Amino acid sequence: MAPEDEYMAFREIYFADIKKSEANNADAPNAEEPHPPNENLSEDEEEEEGEHYNASVAEQSFQFKDFLNRFAKTRVIQPCAFILRDFKTNSPRVNRCALRLMHRIAVECHLPALFFQASLFRTFQKILEEYRYAASRRSRSTSSVGEKEKTIKV
Repeated sequence: MAPEDEYMAFREIYFADIKKSEANNADAPNAEEPHPPNENLSEDEEEEEGEHYNASVAEQSFQFKDFLNRFAKTRVIQPCAFILRDFKTNSPRVNRCALRLMHRIAVECHLPALFFQASLFRTFQKILEEYRYAASRRSRSTSSVGEKEKTIKV
């Protein structure tokens, strides 16, 4: 593309009226005029030049609540529950992501009833038991360190 043609293409893009809505674009006739055939182009280049797609861009408001409601289904919750069954072997990030999605569905979508499943309750019980066990190990290890320091000071 010659520099003059490139400049004209950029100028056309820059001065394009993008404030029109899609409804106005559908009613308005196509303002784009066909380009005259260029004699210097090969047949392949002419075909590529002839393939123009009219794309319109319109801004839409994004409702996160509506987006989240799309995930409030049992077919989404079941894989999360399956992932959490292996919480010991999962990375903390995977566990956090699965729990965060479940929390959003239960609390933000006001649908805690979707989680009333015995297998899921059992998984949560195992997670809590593991957490309590790990916490008790930590408290025992820190208390034994404190006792060692006390015996050394005496």
